[in-house]
Amino acid sequence: MKRYASLAFIGLLCSFGLSAQVANDDCFGATPLGTLGTPAACPSGIGAVSTFNNLTNVNSVTEQPYTTLINCQPSNNTPMASPATDVWFSFVNSGNELNITINGNIVDPNIAVYQGNCNGLIGRGCAIGSGNTLTANFDQMVPGQTYYIQVSGGAPADQGTFTMTLQNVNSCNDCLLASNLTVNPAPTNGTYQGGTTVTFCYTITQWDQQNTNWLHAVIPNFGSGWDMSTLTNLTGAATCDGGPGVWQWFNNVNTPNGNGILTGFFFDGDIVQGGPNGNPTDNFGDNCQGTVNWTFCWTITANTCPPGQTGDDLGIIIDTYGDGETGNWTNIACVSDPVYQFNSQLTCCVIPQMVQNNPLCNGGTGSATVTGMGVGPWDYVWEDASSTVIQTNTGVQGSSTANNLPAGTYTVTVTDNNDGCVVTQTITITEPTAIQLTMGSTPAACGNNNGTATCTPSGGAGGYIYQWDPAANNQTTPTASNLGSGLYQVTVTDANGCSATAAVNVGSSGGVTDVTNATVETCANACDGTATVVVNGGQGPYVIQWSPNANNQTTPTATNLCPGTYTVTYTDANNCTGTNTVTVTGPAAITSNIAAAPTTICIGQNTTMTANAAGGAGGPYGFAWLPAGTGNTASVTVAPVVTTTYTVTVTDANNCSTTQTITITVNPALNVQAVANPTSVCSGQPTTLTAVGGGGNGGPYTYTWAPAGTGSGVTVNVSPTQTTTYTVTIDDNCTTPTATAVVTVTVNPLPAVAFSGTPLQGCAPLPVTFTNLSAPANNPTCLWDFGDGSPVSNNCNPTHIYTQVGCFDVTLTYTDDNGCVNTVTMQNYVCTFPVAVADFSASPQPTTIFNPTISFTDLSLNATAWTWYFGVPALDSSFVQNPSFTFVGEDGGCYDVVLMANNASNCPDIDTMEVCIDPEFTVYFPNAFTPNGDLKNDGFTGYGTGILKFEIWIFDRWGNLLYYSDDIYKPWDGKVQGKSGEICQEDVYVWKAVVTDIFEKKHKYIGHVTLIK
Repeated sequence: MKRYASLAFIGLLCSFGLSAQVANDDCFGATPLGTLGTPAACPSGIGAVSTFNNLTNVNSVTEQPYTTLINCQPSNNTPMASPATDVWFSFVNSGNELNITINGNIVDPNIAVYQGNCNGLIGRGCAIGSGNTLTANFDQMVPGQTYYIQVSGGAPADQGTFTMTLQNVNSCNDCLLASNLTVNPAPTNGTYQGGTTVTFCYTITQWDQQNTNWLHAVIPNFGSGWDMSTLTNLTGAATCDGGPGVWQWFNNVNTPNGNGILTGFFFDGDIVQGGPNGNPTDNFGDNCQGTVNWTFCWTITANTCPPGQTGDDLGIIIDTYGDGETGNWTNIACVSDPVYQFNSQLTCCVIPQMVQNNPLCNGGTGSATVTGMGVGPWDYVWEDASSTVIQTNTGVQGSSTANNLPAGTYTVTVTDNNDGCVVTQTITITEPTAIQLTMGSTPAACGNNNGTATCTPSGGAGGYIYQWDPAANNQTTPTASNLGSGLYQVTVTDANGCSATAAVNVGSSGGVTDVTNATVETCANACDGTATVVVNGGQGPYVIQWSPNANNQTTPTATNLCPGTYTVTYTDANNCTGTNTVTVTGPAAITSNIAAAPTTICIGQNTTMTANAAGGAGGPYGFAWLPAGTGNTASVTVAPVVTTTYTVTVTDANNCSTTQTITITVNPALNVQAVANPTSVCSGQPTTLTAVGGGGNGGPYTYTWAPAGTGSGVTVNVSPTQTTTYTVTIDDNCTTPTATAVVTVTVNPLPAVAFSGTPLQGCAPLPVTFTNLSAPANNPTCLWDFGDGSPVSNNCNPTHIYTQVGCFDVTLTYTDDNGCVNTVTMQNYVCTFPVAVADFSASPQPTTIFNPTISFTDLSLNATAWTWYFGVPALDSSFVQNPSFTFVGEDGGCYDVVLMANNASNCPDIDTMEVCIDPEFTVYFPNAFTPNGDLKNDGFTGYGTGILKFEIWIFDRWGNLLYYSDDIYKPWDGKVQGKSGEICQEDVYVWKAVVTDIFEKKHKYIGHVTLIK
């Protein structure tokens, strides 16, 4: 990484003569030098040189505290002179590098460059010259940003005039072209107090890939004054290429090109290799070009004092690395790029003591007192939240108090004039919230002193005390009661003695009166009377409530009232009430009745109805009958054919009326139902016919059945031979017309029953499938008897397994959809035969390949023929009852031996047994071989059986290893292993072998073999 560089100055020299020195002893009085010349476009990148003559630090003040930086160029480990007589300048930057030269009468020029503002300068680096000259370079400057330059000698007495040149340059060969660092909080006079926590965010804004060099790592290097255990909030940048990779913090990453082990932000995963895998060294990096926005943040805390000491390094140097598009970071790119330098140091000043007094009431003022700690004297500078200085005390041997402070945040900067320690403290003056009074009241209702006034306070310090004015009888509660109408005032005081005053008006209302009236009911029971109330006085609107016998009506006039007394209650808006009663009257009621003889008749008979009336307004009375056409006289004769209700309306002289009703009941028409049980029978079965009648005069009824001869009465029994319809007639022996009903009895034939089965003969157990061949039906019922004593089956097409030996009768009982049942039986329909039982033994078992012949003994039952299979293809069958068989194979094995036993009924059985021939372990080695390529004895190895693992080593007579193999099937070809040379000379060679048998037992052998060409 490029730390510092010195460039020859090329370009236009701009000269500024500053003959009059301004008061630039500190940052706030810095002399503005304007905007530097913009660098030329690449490949030059050189900007104009700005020259400033006749500058001086003569008679400048050595301020206390003195702003200083450490780690200065060119050695990078030397601090600036402190204190010294310094002067300050400001300029607006135009490029990403800055070159500074100083020549003149200052013996050892010192300079420092800062960004930010004078209240929070951020050190960007410093340089120390000698021999009246200084040359320095500063990288990663931000175009358009204002910077400050501090110039001094190497001691307070090192003063003189000087010339300073400034030149901006744009690098044309670097990958990193522009970056910036934000610091919160900024250092004070280039220092941080011990224990200060600082958040840094480093942003890269311009990157040139320079032959596809992708950004791969950002490494902050921390000065010794930082507490590395507090490094937190490590936030990587958002990926620039939009790919699957991520920026993350990695510890101890091994890097190439001699860059060692690095800890910092690394890119993991990329658009070529895919997503992150926890290894930042196997990808290309983040692929971006030109204007970018990579931001990396972290938070860290300075060491506390102790162990930290004043002057400890709190600088940070930020390196960047690219990947030379290797994909595995075997070649770090952009290694000559500039670094970003942040300069600061630790100060261990004693924290002043702070005491504050907050205001007691909202809107009041408080005070704060700060006492410097140490030797003193101290300077105190007080500032409000807008950084406006509100009080300054200098050279104070003691404390400083700021009075009349409204609520807010204040800072005080304490400078110890003895040792230059500067400490800034923050204090917040708080005030209680203002007392707020919420007022309410209820009016003095109905002209009485029953009003109230209520005060509800909030804010302040609580513990409220209430004081109402004399008009409210000096009451001291939140609610003043028993008040007449008027304005009342209350004062509320909180626990801090802060008070607030408010007033509320209590209203008033007068009483209420009424006027009532009623109308008379027109006719008895018409209930059309009314009652009215008119309310006067009080405060409208009025709420009116009539008594329940007026249906709780709520209007001034209650309607639809019957004769009686009604109560009305009315209430005004002030809840003043009144009550009164109203009486409604009406005429007497008309009385009437109706008589008839008889009131119940049969269809075809008549009767006479007579109405009588009295009361009301008297006669003459009018009569009107309903239904229409019945008549309009007191007596009428009617002959209804159905039960009818007649209504007569009687009207008196006032046209008031009453109604009466009478019902003439007419016996209903006769009805009858005929029922057969069952309605469907099989041929030859009986059924019962039943008549169910009703209507007419209720009986007793006469029932007559047809066809002739069927019989009479409620029930008759018949046994028809064919489907027949029967008719029944009912009569009530009155004038009611007769009624009839019919019922049909259906006669069904018996079903035809048949079936078949297959197979009908076979070996037991024998499954037989039966098929029902009976007359078709939708939902038939089948019942099978298989003749072997097994349970019956109701499956119409069953399969039955005969396990017994013999011949069996089969019976099917079949019921069709009409419930008609028929049965058929087949004699000796199914016959079954006995089955042979296969069984055998084998000897010897187990055995080995040295005795592979096994004898088999038949143990079968009911067998007359035997077929053997020994599990060896082409050699494995025999038809002998008790055979022997030799199993051939040098490795042995297990075989499935099968015996199929059969009998005269051809009902066979099979039995299977596994026999095993165990292998034997053997091994031997030849004592000579001829590797001459004739395909005869061309290699040397071991031979044998039962071998699980094989290893062999071959040595010459001097013990040199010539050949090794762990494969018995790869013999030694006579050559030195791994070389393509000639076959070894004729000689006797030593071999060593380790052989593991199939029982995992190791055997070691050593021998000689002769190689013959």
